[in-house]
Amino acid sequence: MAILPGEYIYLTNEKRVEQYRIGQCSAYGKNCRNCVLDPFCSWSIPRGECFYLESTHSSSPGWLTDETSIFSCSELIKPTELNVFPGDSLHLKCFGDENKIKWIFNGERVFESDKYILTKNGGLVLLNITESFSGIWTCLEDENKLVEYLIKVDGENCAKPKSLEQFHAVQREWCRKMDNYRNNLSKWQNLYEQTNEENIKNCPIKEDKLTHLNNNGNSNIL
Repeated sequence: MAILPGEYIYLTNEKRVEQYRIGQCSAYGKNCRNCVLDPFCSWSIPRGECFYLESTHSSSPGWLTDETSIFSCSELIKPTELNVFPGDSLHLKCFGDENKIKWIFNGERVFESDKYILTKNGGLVLLNITESFSGIWTCLEDENKLVEYLIKVDGENCAKPKSLEQFHAVQREWCRKMDNYRNNLSKWQNLYEQTNEENIKNCPIKEDKLTHLNNNGNSNIL
């Protein structure tokens, strides 16, 4: 085994010595900014990925190797195109400081809701996607662009599925609508069963159908 100084840590016991890289460049994913801030990593412009820093990178074209090139990162970021279907859920990854990260959708700030979940590592989960989710999703850290996605939702109505993914999407949408139908039916049944003379107001009966007692004590429906 070669013991290399500076870029590694070592664990030893009575039987062996283990060597591990300090830099974890692959963990930065598509985050150019954090990659160049790591002294053990460099950013490949053509491949759009983070690699372990090699001595030849600083003198080779197509590499960003230190923090002085951090402002070049935002200019290099191109939207990653994703094609999805109604009813899908999607995890948009963004590696950065979760306390400084914010998401922008078509120019508007995104906040957590029943449609979106902000993950601990800075990502964003989109739930039950509809055609309204189409557009540009941008992840920012301290106003610096880290990653950007272009989402296209295939919302063809009543079109015959042409792929397994489309079939699964149609199936999920059908199941969602069926669940909503069952929930509404269950609520209606519960309301119907609870309706009696004391809580008749819960039943939406039109006024012209209400039963009134006449002066003789007989019931007449007007």
